[in-house]
Amino acid sequence: MSVCDLIKKNEVKDLLDRIIPPYQRMLRVPIRVAPRGGRSTLTGTAFDYALRFELQRRCPIARDRSWVAESALLVLNAGRSSAPVDPALMGRITRRARRRVDNARVFVRKHLRKKNPDHAWMVRLAEHALRLARLDPIYRVGYIGNELFAENSPQQIDELIDLLACVPFDGLIGSTEVLLNPTFGRYSLLVGGADADLVADHRLIDIKVTAEPNVERQMVRQLVVYLILAHCARNDGEPLPSIHVMQLYFARHRHLWSMPVEPIFTHPAYAEVQRGVLRLARGIS
Repeated sequence: MSVCDLIKKNEVKDLLDRIIPPYQRMLRVPIRVAPRGGRSTLTGTAFDYALRFELQRRCPIARDRSWVAESALLVLNAGRSSAPVDPALMGRITRRARRRVDNARVFVRKHLRKKNPDHAWMVRLAEHALRLARLDPIYRVGYIGNELFAENSPQQIDELIDLLACVPFDGLIGSTEVLLNPTFGRYSLLVGGADADLVADHRLIDIKVTAEPNVERQMVRQLVVYLILAHCARNDGEPLPSIHVMQLYFARHRHLWSMPVEPIFTHPAYAEVQRGVLRLARGIS
């Protein structure tokens, strides 16, 4: 069960909504990078990888962890999938996926040494990000689809490059601490190994590659669950900074939406909501 599954539960929604302050849902910001017909989920996951690589290059203090694509290899090695797969075919898929991950790791090591990557290099970065993104569903839902080894289209590659070119890196990169896809210790295990997109300078940031710049309720609920998990993990001694602000980065609009967390933590019902969310997570996991 993931965080997204958890926040679909009516009881969880009701708990979270008790402590979420009022906010403006519709943001009046123009779109800068329009969708180009590719699968939105694939584009969003690939952008997460691409942004992660570029943040590492630009920010030497950034702390990274293993990729979901690497966890997908563990699923393949165990022969697990959502539908039966011939063992011989599974072996070939596993070997190709392993080469894909190994090649991406080699590329990223080179990327971190690049001073000024040119367009041709960024095309390669986008290619690797898209290939890794195609592996993620294997880990998340055990799905091995026909598009696993599909070719990336020029439109998909150009879209990722444009999304990266649009990023306000000075606003995302922290000066004291940057955690890429941080987890929350034992509390992550309650919700499918949950990880956030980014923590930078006491800000918890979630990346959205949506066409509409609307702060939907489920986005805020997801952030608050991450906030609760991070708060509990930090109290357990996990090396996480305290969170002062939650943010959504709307990548197609180059916009950072912010909400201070003090009104959440100081709400009279916070402790009760935290206990309730953890109890329901344990009951569902």
